[in-house]
Amino acid sequence: MKTIRTMAALVLACALQQGWAQEELKTGGSGSVTYVSGGVGTEARDALAARRGEFNLYVTFARSGGGELMAGVSLSITDRKRNPVLAADGVGPLVYVKLPPGTYWVNATADGQEQSRSVTVGAGGAREVTFHWAPTDQANVR
Repeated sequence: MKTIRTMAALVLACALQQGWAQEELKTGGSGSVTYVSGGVGTEARDALAARRGEFNLYVTFARSGGGELMAGVSLSITDRKRNPVLAADGVGPLVYVKLPPGTYWVNATADGQEQSRSVTVGAGGAREVTFHWAPTDQANVR
């Protein structure tokens, strides 16, 4: 009987741990455009890695220099005609996006600074984009 209780406790602990990892992930989107974001903790990064194949654009937010990952970034994606495709606030440090094939503008805003990248996503592969911002103690130094 003790073995059954021990096994039940282990299964419950694993389920709770998996649930916490899933809670750390933020999901959203509309229509054929979806995203998942997170990666602050090891469990969240593992949960994202398990879903990586579902997406064709991988966006990373980090500080320059040491490469410290950043969360809480505003992300927007527009098509080549600048029509909105995706808007998500408070995402990162990793964001995986599923987009139809095409050319897009990926815009990220953190610390009051916006950065943009043009990206072309094809049907046969994924693209990776990394945004870097100055460390917070240097952001306002001129």
